[in-house]
Amino acid sequence: NCSVQPYFHCRCASGWYNGQCENSQFRPKSVYANNVTMEDMCDGEIVQSAQKQLRNVTLGYRLTGQPFFLSVGFRKPHLPHIVPQHYFDSYSSHNVSLPPNPSIPHHFPSDAWNPSWEFRSYDDAHAEAAAAGYNRTTSLSVTETQKHRSAYFAAVTFVDDMIGRVLSKLERLKMMDTTIVALWGDHGWHLGDQNEWGKHTMFTRANRIPLMVRMPGTNTTTMDASSSSHDYVEAIDLYPTLLELAGLPVPPTCR
Repeated sequence: NCSVQPYFHCRCASGWYNGQCENSQFRPKSVYANNVTMEDMCDGEIVQSAQKQLRNVTLGYRLTGQPFFLSVGFRKPHLPHIVPQHYFDSYSSHNVSLPPNPSIPHHFPSDAWNPSWEFRSYDDAHAEAAAAGYNRTTSLSVTETQKHRSAYFAAVTFVDDMIGRVLSKLERLKMMDTTIVALWGDHGWHLGDQNEWGKHTMFTRANRIPLMVRMPGTNTTTMDASSSSHDYVEAIDLYPTLLELAGLPVPPTCR
């Protein structure tokens, strides 16, 4: 029965909205906040599962010396930007910055601009785009732009909190000094930059990703600029990098 739970963008126990299943033709609002808790969210369920699994693999490591690998994936800040209200409270939409580069480049090929189809598939964003006459050269209104930017920031803050809960569990288990931690995302996101809302573009904004690796024993309070690199790197580099850091052989196909 799809009518018993609100929608929170996942197929966990909390994956419904307004009596319609996620895989239906119905699309909810892209921005939604109320008095839900972390536990109501799919990512909240993922955090709780990750914490339990960390406890179990840590116990196994201490009993047998067996190394472990745990992958934890979060949905947010993917659309729709639905998170508990207090994350929205951190960002007053009328004080949120506007995109620093809201226009497409001069002489930009017409077929290279994506009219933000995914974003506009949500009922509220579709209506707002229609009201503004949104197209290649016409942006959303300032009010709606700030609303959607603040909602994205709220979603990022939410998932930052979830990541912190996983790392805090690792710390409480006293495993931080023996565990390699990698954090990465699969794509960037336009927030009105180049008059785009989404990821389906060829711009740097959509194709740059967060990618951080922490080695055991790293003192984060003394890290300097040499700890980061401006070299070109891809997501496919993560697998051989982790193998090398763990002292495991790297397959020739990765070189």
